[in-house]
Amino acid sequence: MIGSQSETIVTSVEALALPDSINQMSNYPESLKCNKIVLINSFDYVAAIKQSGPEWHSYQRPNSDLRFVANLYRAAVGIASLDPKIANPLDLKGKRIAVPPRPSAVRVLIEALLRDGWGILNDVELVDSHPAQVSDRLNRGEIDATACESVLETADGYEVTSSSSMKHMAFEWIEVESSAVDQMNSSHGGGFKRSPVCRNDTEVGLLNFDQGLSAWQCTEPEVVFQILNVLISRGIEWANRTGGVPFAIERMIDWPDLTNLTLHEGANQFYRNYGIQL
Repeated sequence: MIGSQSETIVTSVEALALPDSINQMSNYPESLKCNKIVLINSFDYVAAIKQSGPEWHSYQRPNSDLRFVANLYRAAVGIASLDPKIANPLDLKGKRIAVPPRPSAVRVLIEALLRDGWGILNDVELVDSHPAQVSDRLNRGEIDATACESVLETADGYEVTSSSSMKHMAFEWIEVESSAVDQMNSSHGGGFKRSPVCRNDTEVGLLNFDQGLSAWQCTEPEVVFQILNVLISRGIEWANRTGGVPFAIERMIDWPDLTNLTLHEGANQFYRNYGIQL
C-alpha cells in the first residue's frame, strides 16, 4: 500500500540542463531511467512529451512516458531596463538586450515575445549573458535592457529573489500586454500565459512559467509518494523563508493542462490523501 511505511531514499544530483537531461535519460535502460526524478519547467514538459520547440532547444524523441509529480513554484519572466527612455516595446528597437545563452527555456520565451508578441526580434541585438553578469553590464552601459527571470511567486505575490543582482537596482519592467500574449499563442498553438507583477507600487504584466518535478511512468509510486511527503514536511517551511518551493499543497498540483493520464500514480495517491484531485 502506498505510503504505508516510511523508508530512507538515497539521492544524488546530476547537473544537466534541459533539453540535454531529458535527451540523455531517454537513452537509458528502463532499470536506470526509472530512478530519475526530473526538474522541469512547464514549457519543456510539453516540448519533451511532444518533441516540439525550436531546433536549438529540441528533443530527440517524444517522451510520452514522462509524468507530472509536483509544481514547485511559478516564475515571471520579462524585460527590464535602467533607462527611463525605454518604456515600451518599440523603445527597444536598436537596443542590446541581455538574454540567457541557448539552450534555455527562458530564452525560448523571450525570443517568442520579441518575435511573435512584439514583432521586433530582428530590430534588437541579443547579448548572451549569465545572471551574475547582468548588473555590471547594465551599469557599464554594455547592454540597454535585460531579460529577468529571478521573479518568483510567493504567498504574498511575485517578488524579485534575494539572490538576484538586480533586486536593489532602479529598473522598470516593460509591460507585456494581453494582446502580445494572444499573438504568441496564435503563433505557437497556445502555452503562453501572463501574470500581474507589482514593482514600485505599479502593476505590470509579465510572462510566467512553472517549475516542477516530473518522473517516469515506470518510477515506483512509493518513491514519488515519499518524495512528496518530504516536500510538504519541510518544503512549505522553506518557502515561507526563501521561496522557490511550494507554499501550499493545493499549488503543488496546479500545472498547465494536467490530466489524470499525465499525473504520476504515486503523486495521484498523495494528493488524494489530502482530498485534492483533478
